[in-house]
Amino acid sequence: PAGEQRKETLESGEAIFQVSGTITNTGSQSAAVPDVLLVFKDRRDRAVGDWVVPPPKRNLAPGETMQVTQAVRNIPPEAFEAKLGWAPN
Repeated sequence: PAGEQRKETLESGEAIFQVSGTITNTGSQSAAVPDVLLVFKDRRDRAVGDWVVPPPKRNLAPGETMQVTQAVRNIPPEAFEAKLGWAPN
């Protein structure tokens, strides 16, 4: 959710981007969990960088949920927002 994503400036002056979200297996069988792909976009909606976030677990049982949280450093300076999706294999 957009409300769980934010850019922060540390006391050192370094900017980081915080991402947090939930992944749930809504199926009736165990499911493999791929990496999450975080794509930084500029104000014109152009991709200016990306970051792969590995999940804490690679498999989820039916109905199981896990929280994914990541702090990304070295954000592209022109980054305005981030889009989340599944990373390609």
